[in-house]
Order: sequence, then C-alpha cells, then structure tokens
Amino acid sequence: MRSPAERQTWVRLPVPAHVDLMIKITNTATGKKEDFKPREEGHVYMYVCGPTVYGPMHIGNVRTFVTFDVIYRYFKWKGFDVKYVQNITDVGHLTDVGQDKIINGAKKMGMGVFEFVDLMTKNYFEDLKLLNIEKPDVSPRASEHVPDMIGVIKKLIEKGYAYESNGYVYYDISKFDNYGKLSRQNPEYLEKQRKDSHGDKKHEGDFVLWFPAPDDYPMKWDSPWGKGFPGWHIECSTMSSKYLGFPLDIHGGGKDLIFPHHEDEIAQAEGASGKKFCNHWIHTEFILINNEKMSKSLGNVITARDAAKKYGKNALRYFLISSNYRNEINLTEESIECAKKTVERLIDFVDKMKELKVNSEYNQQIKEGVERAKNKFEESMDDDFNTPMALAAVFDLMNDVNKAIDENKVSKENLTEVYDFMIDIDRVLGVLQHEKEELPRDILELIVKRETLRKLANFDAADEIRKQLTDKGYGVEDGPNGPRWKKVK
Repeated sequence: MRSPAERQTWVRLPVPAHVDLMIKITNTATGKKEDFKPREEGHVYMYVCGPTVYGPMHIGNVRTFVTFDVIYRYFKWKGFDVKYVQNITDVGHLTDVGQDKIINGAKKMGMGVFEFVDLMTKNYFEDLKLLNIEKPDVSPRASEHVPDMIGVIKKLIEKGYAYESNGYVYYDISKFDNYGKLSRQNPEYLEKQRKDSHGDKKHEGDFVLWFPAPDDYPMKWDSPWGKGFPGWHIECSTMSSKYLGFPLDIHGGGKDLIFPHHEDEIAQAEGASGKKFCNHWIHTEFILINNEKMSKSLGNVITARDAAKKYGKNALRYFLISSNYRNEINLTEESIECAKKTVERLIDFVDKMKELKVNSEYNQQIKEGVERAKNKFEESMDDDFNTPMALAAVFDLMNDVNKAIDENKVSKENLTEVYDFMIDIDRVLGVLQHEKEELPRDILELIVKRETLRKLANFDAADEIRKQLTDKGYGVEDGPNGPRWKKVK
C-alpha cells in the first residue's frame, strides 16, 4: 500500500495577504540575522559542500544534508525557482599528514581508486534516497572539472594572488585584503591555524592550489606546473561559480568548513573574478553522540545507513530537524526514541484523517485552525528556518483536531483540509512517507473479537485482548466510528 504522501497530489495552500513573506537568514559572515535578498527576484542559487567519497556517509554529514534539503524544499514550497548544486569531492582531499583519504580508502578495500570512488558515489546517492533527501539539481564531480580548476589557478597567478614553487602552486594570502572575513579572524591568527606544510611557502598561511604528484600516484593530470592534482579548496570555488555564477545566493556546509575551506573559497573566487562570491553563508552545528563528538578514536561514528536501519529513516530525519540547525544536537537512545514516537504520532494522525468516517456538520473553527497553523509554520520557517517552532504549530493543530474528533465536531471536509495541510507541509519536512502494512489475519480476528466483547459490555475480557494485541506489537484506539489499529513496536 502506498503512503498518503505518495497517494495524494500535493496541494499548495494559498498564502494569506497579511503573512510577511521576507525570509531571514543568520549569515555566518556577519553573525547577524539578515533579510534574504536573492540576486534575481524569484530565484535562488545555492551551493552546499557535498561528500568526500572516501567512505560511507555518517550521521554528522546527514545533519548538514538534511538541513539543506529542508531549506531547498522550503524555497521551492514558497514558489522560488531554485538551482541547487552540491559537489562530489573525489580527488585532492588530504589528511593532515598529507595522505589522500580516497586513495587510502581504495587500498583498504583492495580496489582501484576510480572504481572505488564510483562505488562510494553510488552509495552516497542511495543514502540520499534512503533518507528522503532530494537529489541536488547538479552534482559535479571534482575529477571531471580539473581543466576548469587549472584555468582558475592560471588567472590567480596572472593577477598576482598565486605563485608556483617546486611544482606546487600556492595562494598568497597577503595579497587578498579581506582574508579572514568569513571567520572574522585576522590573517595572523589564521596563519597559525594552517596545518599543511608542503614545499616552500612565502607565508605560513599560504595554501595549496595545485600539488605535484609522485610517479606512482593514480590520480593526476597534466598542467603548466607538471603532472599533479588540485587542492581541495579550489574545487568548490571553481565548480560553484561554473554552475551558479556570481554571487551565490547561499553557500552552506558544516561548521567545521568555515576555516579553512570556505575562507579559502572566498579568496580564490573573488581573487580570480574580481566579483563578490556569496551573499549569505549558512553553517550547521555538530551532532554529538551521548554528549561526545563523533570520532574514530572513540568508536562512536555511525553511518547514515546503519542509523536509518536502527532507528528508522523518518525518526532519524525528524530527530535532525527537531532542533535549530545552529544548535548542537545530542543523539542518545532516549532522544531518538522520543523522535521515533513523535513521528509515529504524526503519521498516525495523517492516516486518521483519511480513515475516519464522520457525519458531523462543517466546523469553521477547524478551518481557522488550519489557517493559523499554516501561517505559524510559514512565519517560523521564514525566521531562519526555525523548524522547532514550525513543528510546534503542527502539533497545536493536531491537538485541536483530535479534541474536535473526540467531541464529534468535525466533518469529512474538515478532515480533508487538515490532511491536505499535513501533506503540503511534508513537502518541506519530508517525514511522513510510509507504507501501512496489511493487518495480519490473527490480529484482525483479535480486534473483531475485542470489539464484539465491548459491545456486549464484557470489558474485562476486552481489556485482556487489548493486552494480547499490545504484546504482539499492535495498539487499538477506540472511537465513535469503531476501532483503529496501529503498530506500536
């Protein structure tokens, strides 16, 4: 059986005239909440740093990708024409000790490096689908854009921002006046944070645009500076500007990318083009596991696929959007179990709107409640994508509707309006997709038997059957139109 979200045609509810349509975004570059002003009216050009495909996606990555999936969905829900680009880093991502993460990953699996990145990229897109994350409009692979990167590096050398040294090409941060403006740190401080030490630099903080490759290195390209490969930072600034132009409306990623990655992107893109790179920067906070940061040394890294299998994709997604993206979020058994129960409550409510048989008169208050919820949902999302407040508006409506159902003050038309609203906002939230399984014959027989006993006023025997159903993982909800069942574990 297909889920309600799949069966029903999405309905875009009308926007009341009094609702403020201005979206506000907390801009990392200024630290302030600002009005979102796209470079072209009605359009959004958004770039988000994608995965480095050296291994399976973990839930730290997932938080960022789910956050920007909600943002992408919300802009489209508002009626914007969105072009969303998210790269695939499949070359040039080095560890602090100069080893390539992708080559190391391929060696561990006994695979050729290009075969390995193809497999990891395929797995990444499968994980996106698994978690109901919409595929970006463009997913450029770094390895397919090396000639573009070489062209940008040439421009930087010509303009005096970069220099070659022993096969390396470096960006000279002393030449870029505003280096450090994103992280709001002075260049002298940032120089001390630079951990790489390749070749001969002019300054400690200069970073690599092009690496020379050893003879046995499997990923290398011809360039004016010899055979080699691009640095990680030049990849994103090149591909984002290639597909989205200047300036980007939004550039995003995890908080850990502010420095050096995004700081370096700005220097490269603006140095080469002479244009502003991006208007609004958005960064997600970290996810903790039982109050600790994820790390291989602690053995608490959880892959996206394992998390979805263990907790359920809807529960995991709901957990990730139930907190503000700018706040740390702590994954514990208690917090994910709470998310699981909450999303089950949401799904059960949506199913109930389709299954209930009612014959009461139309309730104007329900319609007004839907309008209030829609307004509050939109106002909350307009306020820096405040998903916790948006969800609160939904639960307020659910409580009011459930009360009206208990009082037999809701019509079929009311239920349809509520259902359409829930399916409409799930275009943004993406947590209601599910398949309602067929009821096993033995469970159906118990439910029918219990209902017969209730009608005979044999409530003790009916309660005993309820306990049996609970033990088998099924709950029964009694109502004026007969019993409804749902899975409870």
